Amino acid sequence: MTEHKVKMAAAHKGKTVKDFLMELAEGKIQELERKGILPRGK
Repeated sequence: MTEHKVKMAAAHKGKTVKDFLMELAEGKIQELERKGILPRGK
């Protein structure tokens, strides 16, 4: 994925690149917690 596409996707959602990527990461972490791969966080 290119940096340009990430910037475009973040702008489309009205978010900063950092916020957009953190939202994606949080979703993945929650998925891993549900599968029991990661312990449930705080």
